[in-house]
Amino acid sequence: MKLPSNEQRLSSGPLSDNSAPRKQTVRENQKGPIAQVFLNSLTVAEICRRTANATDDRYREAFRKGIPMFYHDMRTTRLNEFIRANPDGSEDLVCYDTATRGYTLIKHLLPAGKGRWAYLSCATK
Repeated sequence: MKLPSNEQRLSSGPLSDNSAPRKQTVRENQKGPIAQVFLNSLTVAEICRRTANATDDRYREAFRKGIPMFYHDMRTTRLNEFIRANPDGSEDLVCYDTATRGYTLIKHLLPAGKGRWAYLSCATK
């Protein structure tokens, strides 16, 4: 007996004895997407929490080594603009130049200890 693959199970959805799609119960509908459980037995909320923890770990490790991290947010208006989160907890708006493979400072955004990732900085502890 061959079991269906995960992809087949997900695409076909749960079926009842008469092969008609099963209706969700009121309780299942009230759970919403955040309580949905995936095949790995994790909810969306748990996956989000683990992702946030992993991101914090990467930033903390980089800051400990003195390496800035780069990200986009609403303050970046062009694709080649980034927010540079510095190990001291400050933030700068920078522009990446593909020709020189380097960053050019546009302006200082936040002083040391005031940036989004400052709580992970070794300098602010």
